[in-house]
Amino acid sequence: MRDSGSISIKEKIQIVSEVIAGEKIQPVARKHRVSRPSVYSWTNKALDALEEALKPGKRGHKLKRATPDTKDSLIEEKKGRIEELTLIIQEFVLVLNVEAL
Repeated sequence: MRDSGSISIKEKIQIVSEVIAGEKIQPVARKHRVSRPSVYSWTNKALDALEEALKPGKRGHKLKRATPDTKDSLIEEKKGRIEELTLIIQEFVLVLNVEAL
């Protein structure tokens, strides 16, 4: 038997997949040289997580769709910010030109 800390996540997924696919736990545990209790534990945790993820009524993240008005106001806001930064750059260039004299 190997220490369960030395088993990669990918290998645990492979082990659990084999059990979910219908293979018997004891042969899977032997093949991967892990304990049967570990295989039971990983399989139960995986099935619980799947059940939770696939519950009816569970929805994914909502996409925030921008309305044309929000897009327009965002564009105007960005244009204003660009103008502000342009003025700052122009002032900086003037200061550099004065110092160069």
